[in-house]
Parts: sequence; C-alpha cells; structure tokens
Amino acid sequence: MDRQQKIIIFVMAALLLVALVVMVVVLCGREAPAAAEFDPPSFDEAAISGLPTDVPEEMNYGSPSTQGEFKFSLCGTPEVTEDNRLRIYFTSPATNKVWLLIKIYDTEGALIGESGLLRPDEYVEHVQLEREVARGSDIVIKVLSYEIDTYYSKGTIQGALKIAE
Repeated sequence: MDRQQKIIIFVMAALLLVALVVMVVVLCGREAPAAAEFDPPSFDEAAISGLPTDVPEEMNYGSPSTQGEFKFSLCGTPEVTEDNRLRIYFTSPATNKVWLLIKIYDTEGALIGESGLLRPDEYVEHVQLEREVARGSDIVIKVLSYEIDTYYSKGTIQGALKIAE
C-alpha cells in the first residue's frame, strides 16, 4: 500500500468516526415523543340505575348483537325532543364488566352529541345534541367501552340509525 492509499484510508476512517459521533449526539439529544394527554370522560349525571321501563314500542328498543366483551341496548328509532335532545334510552346492562359511552355523529362525521360514562346497570334516556337535527335524518352512533378504573379501550361498535319522523 503506498502513502496516498494510507492517507485516503485515514481520511475515510476519520470521516466515518465523525459521522458516528454526530449520529450518537443527535440520537441522545432527541426528546422522546410526548404521550398524548388523555382526559377520562366523566360519568353521566343523568344516569339512572336499572333498566328503562315503558319505552314506546315504535322506538324499537333492543340489544344489537355484539361480538365483544360488552352488551348495550338502545332505541333503533330514536326521536328528537323539543329541547334538542335525542331520546335513545342508551343502556349498559348489569352483566357488563366495562363502562360505556355513546357518541352521536351526523352523516358527514361531525360529532353532534355524546353521553357521559355509564356504569353497568345504568341508562340514560336522552343525549343532548349540540345542534338541531331534522326528524327523519340519518345519524351514526359509536359506542365506546372502557375497562373499569384503567380506562383502557375494550372495543368500539358503530352503526347507523334513522331518527323518527
């Protein structure tokens, strides 16, 4: 190996060493990404213990089939009241081992209302809507489930409903 080849190898080794030092400094100086803040939802103040009684038959109250770790009931044909609340009878049966919450969306995906958390064996008759929704219009509901005390997600179910005319 002649002198020129030794100089090239030395320069390349020095550049490689500098590059490694810079890489280590950059990696060590980076802050870990901040975890997203999670504000646990509050419990619904309007929640009622037990199961709803005297739900009008035309509201089609029932329990959809679910594959997950929770069950719920609601009206398949909810109605909008004069004070802009969705009368839906959202229910968490006593057999659940999770807390439930329902979110109501319009067909464009905008959130228009949501309940607070329900414990097992609780229901809410109404969910307050943030804006007026026409009778006979379509809505999308999303039911979220949370592990008790940890708030870890135990699954979500989504479906479409038509508001009574």
